[in-house]
Amino acid sequence: MAYPPSCNDESSDRLSDHAFAACYEQYASGVRAFLRAKLSNEADADDCFSRVIEKLWSRGGSVVPAALGAWLFVVARREAALHWRSKSRAEGVWNALASEYQDPVDERQPEENLLRIEGLELLRLAAEQLPSEQKEVLRRRFVDNSSFREIAQELNLPIGTALSRMHTALKRLRKILNDDIENRER
Repeated sequence: MAYPPSCNDESSDRLSDHAFAACYEQYASGVRAFLRAKLSNEADADDCFSRVIEKLWSRGGSVVPAALGAWLFVVARREAALHWRSKSRAEGVWNALASEYQDPVDERQPEENLLRIEGLELLRLAAEQLPSEQKEVLRRRFVDNSSFREIAQELNLPIGTALSRMHTALKRLRKILNDDIENRER
C-alpha cells in the first residue's frame, strides 16, 4: 500500500479517504475471511468486520502505514474475542434465568405457575433473537440492575446510545412476542 503519511487527517487519528480506500482494498477480504474462520456464523463475522473497519476509519491514521495490515488483524482478533466473551456472558445469564424458574412449582396454583414459566421461556427465546448489543443492555439493566449511566460507562457508549438500544430492544421484543401470540392464535 503506497500512500504518504501526509494523507492522514492531521487533526485526528482518522485516515484520509484515499488511505482508507487503499487499505480497505488491500486487507478487507483477508480480515473478513479471518473473522469467518473465528466466529460461528456469517452475521457475527459481519458485525465484527464492521467494528474493525470503523476502527480502521477512526483510528488508522495513528498507525504507521507499514504496520496497518498487522494492526487490522490484531483488531479483528480482539473483536472476535470480545464477541465470544459477550456471547458466553449472555448465554450464562439466560441459562441462570431459566434454571431459576425450573424449581419445583407451587402445588396450590399449577396453572398459574405453568403460564409464568412459559411466559419467561417465551421472553428468553425472544431476547435470543436480538442483536448482541441490545441483549447486553437488557441484561445489564434487568439482570444486573445497572443504571443507564453505569451501562453507558461500562460499554463506553454515550448515554443516549444506551437508552436508544434499550428502547429498540424493548420495541423488538414487543413485536416478536406479539407475532408469536398471533401465530399461536391461528
